[in-house]
Amino acid sequence: MYVPAHFAENDEGVLYSFMQEHPFSTLVTNAAEGPIATHLPVDVDTPNRAEHGRILGHFARANPHWQKLQSDEQSLLIFHGPHDYISPAWYKSENLPPTWNYAAVHAYGHLVLIDEPGEVRAILDRLVQRFESGRPTPWINSLEDGFMTQLQSAIVAFEFRIDHLEGKFKLGQNRMLVDRIASLAGLEKEGGEASLAALTRKRLDEE
Repeated sequence: MYVPAHFAENDEGVLYSFMQEHPFSTLVTNAAEGPIATHLPVDVDTPNRAEHGRILGHFARANPHWQKLQSDEQSLLIFHGPHDYISPAWYKSENLPPTWNYAAVHAYGHLVLIDEPGEVRAILDRLVQRFESGRPTPWINSLEDGFMTQLQSAIVAFEFRIDHLEGKFKLGQNRMLVDRIASLAGLEKEGGEASLAALTRKRLDEE
């Protein structure tokens, strides 16, 4: 990923929190016929479970992607954060072009397939817990064991072992402060991406 110095985010705590907050990822790997991508919800473990942390998820068994993985080849998981168009009309300065602000994290690592039924079930339970825990009335899995066995046979679970992370938070840091504040006001006034505005405001407040 192209990351100019003023957009680089190197704090691993920030990067792990970002991945946990934006768990819908894109897995990109190489195959003989070219790159393959699959979009996946995942659960991110903090580094105390592995040297650089791990990410858990699963493929649909019918998806051929998992069959084309090379165990010794590095893969990429892309975590997409908030993003939106930034209009030059919002700036105070003249002669500035339009742009697109966004935040993203790239996780590089090696993917290991999980076959053992108990481990597969544990990953499914973790994903359900991850996405149900914030709901007012979380769904409790009461599906029959036979049906769960069928579900498990229709997926291929994995553990993605993180080698390193790369973060890019492009929030206008290359602009004058007055223009950064003005573009934030424009986002908020015109109903832009609320989470991008919140992240931009948080970063400005921290400086």
